[in-house]
Amino acid sequence: MDVLQLLDYLQEVIENATEIPITGKIVLNKKDILELIKKILHDLPDELKRSKWIISERDRIIGEAKKFSEEAMKESKLMLEKEIEQHEIVIEANNKANSIIEIAKGEAKAIRGGANDYVREVLRSLVEDIENTKNNAIETLESLNSKNISEISTFYDDISYRIKDDLDKIK
Repeated sequence: MDVLQLLDYLQEVIENATEIPITGKIVLNKKDILELIKKILHDLPDELKRSKWIISERDRIIGEAKKFSEEAMKESKLMLEKEIEQHEIVIEANNKANSIIEIAKGEAKAIRGGANDYVREVLRSLVEDIENTKNNAIETLESLNSKNISEISTFYDDISYRIKDDLDKIK
């Protein structure tokens, strides 16, 4: 499972948890929730590792393209020195080398753009999921808090009423 699926699962577990009547509280298996959070924390670096891998792969391809273009240029120079009278071959080799360099630059640019887009999308999605989880948690806590305040107020009102009633009976 990837991080986004684990976060969706965590949300589903919280939403489907058994609710304690009257209190509005839910019952969760602490061990399961902690294990799920541990998986999320474990998998999150994998997403970042994948992004780093894409960037290193891009750099490797650019390096290979540069090496290939350098070798093609050296090869072109040797051909020029060996076959000066065959000027057409040298021109063709230079054109081919330049074409290869342009193709490599285009591929490198496309890979870099794709890698950057992927990283942006993963991070945007992660921020969105974190914000949603935070908002859900805040809403749940606010709901539980208001219910608890109401229950406490009713409890103290009842005690106050009983004491006043007992006080009236004493007179």
